[in-house]
Amino acid sequence: MLIPKNKHPKLIIISSMIMLALMTLGCQHSPIHFTEAQAPNIPSFDVPENHTSASNTSTNLSQLLAATQQAQSKAIKPVAYQLPHTITLTKQFHAHQWPTSEVNDSGLNRLYLIGISAQQPITHPDILVEAFKQKLEEMANTTAYSPQMASCLSSIKIRASLHSVGMTIECTATDQQLQQQLWQFWEKGALSDINIATVKRNLKLNKHIGAFTGSEIDTTFRQQLLGQQHPYNLNIRNESAINELDNTTLQTLHNKIRQQLQWHLFIPSPITSATHGVAQSSLNSPLDSQLNSPLNSQLNSQLNSLSSSTSTNSANKQNATITSSDIFVPTWLATTQPNLTEVQPNIITNSTGSATKQSTQTILIIDAKDTVQTQTRVGFVLAKPDLVNTTNHNQNSTDCKTIAALLGRSYSGRLFYDLRETRGLTYGIYGRCVDAPLSQYLYFYGSTSLENSGAFLKGIIDHTQLLKDQAAKQTEINAVITYLMGKQQLASDHKYGKESRYINNLLLGRTASFEQLQHETLNSLTPKAITTMANHVFEGNPVIVLRGDADKIIPDLNEKLPHWQVITISP
Repeated sequence: MLIPKNKHPKLIIISSMIMLALMTLGCQHSPIHFTEAQAPNIPSFDVPENHTSASNTSTNLSQLLAATQQAQSKAIKPVAYQLPHTITLTKQFHAHQWPTSEVNDSGLNRLYLIGISAQQPITHPDILVEAFKQKLEEMANTTAYSPQMASCLSSIKIRASLHSVGMTIECTATDQQLQQQLWQFWEKGALSDINIATVKRNLKLNKHIGAFTGSEIDTTFRQQLLGQQHPYNLNIRNESAINELDNTTLQTLHNKIRQQLQWHLFIPSPITSATHGVAQSSLNSPLDSQLNSPLNSQLNSQLNSLSSSTSTNSANKQNATITSSDIFVPTWLATTQPNLTEVQPNIITNSTGSATKQSTQTILIIDAKDTVQTQTRVGFVLAKPDLVNTTNHNQNSTDCKTIAALLGRSYSGRLFYDLRETRGLTYGIYGRCVDAPLSQYLYFYGSTSLENSGAFLKGIIDHTQLLKDQAAKQTEINAVITYLMGKQQLASDHKYGKESRYINNLLLGRTASFEQLQHETLNSLTPKAITTMANHVFEGNPVIVLRGDADKIIPDLNEKLPHWQVITISP
């Protein structure tokens, strides 16, 4: 039967709409094919046995591998822990300078001013840094500077952690000018004229950006790992503090932090004991009674120990000296008493979570609908640090860094080799040891596509268990030792790395003898020692936080990890 011409176009349109609807419906309900789980794959660091080849290139490669293996089997010479020349300007202010050979030959002067707080975390350092950045921007826009000083201002870099606030400046101005540029941020009332609304807006914007950069899951992960009431979680990205921020609260915060910090200035010029008429004592001699007060004695004794071992030799190497006008001491720093309150380590245990071994097998998911990747964090808390007896804290540090390197040191780590190079489940998987005054933990982090979620997570968990159950080969251990020693050597070759290492040791209460002991421990590592370390670090169940489409990945997680409880949480 023929279709009338006037109805034919309508039928075509209706048929097309039906077909389009069916196609769309089919796309919406297409099944997800999840990747199958596999047993862990381990990289080999052995030289192939019975290697024969007619190619000279292959033969040379075999000989090179054999020579490398032989070299790795011998104890690696420790990297000398170089100390700066140090003097005390006030009881809260120390100046440091590296040997002359380390002075920057680029024609630019570089100063590094850092304030540290070893006994308690800094309150809301993210708010302070954002306020400093706003001040820096307003200075550049509202003040007329010479070209030289304008370049100095643009070179200022500000960074902070929960135990330090640091600033660097690098330009052609004199040391005296650079010091005054940095100290002006800490003068009373320095932040009184900045735009508070802009500071608050930027802090809130950072939270939204964090949903894409990974900081959102990092914040939630740290809360689950250490506990909601841990001081590290209370003092960063605190929404109530940001909402209540005004000129008065910012001034109060600024003043509190500057009184809390002990100050360290790294300068490129040789140092003498001359200052602006401020009473001082050399770090090689006993400090006065005020400097050895209960709240300051621990940090200053570490400063004495770190500095005294090389000061005599260092003095002989320095012929040039500076005058009293070369080091600027702010008036408030010369007269203000430090305001420190000691934090006891048991503060990290609380009712909403604790920094103790995880006893249950739980996977927490931040539900992010329609995301195509799953962000993953897997963490293990080590024993709570003892701020009085540092033996356990130091051993935890060595164990944590060694295991982090073996499993998560990028291309040569087990996780990267297996989960990326062998199975192609991720672009990258890494391990990191957090070694801080009030917390020590190891965690692994990476992202994977939605269909790989279960296989990726199970792969991480399986590798931690395998390291506990099966001894690593000495050849792999030697590669880890080489990596850790090389990392320290690279840091020691540049003043930035030396400064960071020196300050970190001050914060953690470590002396030069700890460096030597750590080298000896690394050089004596055996398969049995690695197994012991792994069983110590991975003693409890991990804290696991994922961010992804919960409805889609939970069935995969239940299939591959049936004994684990999966819980959806809010960030």
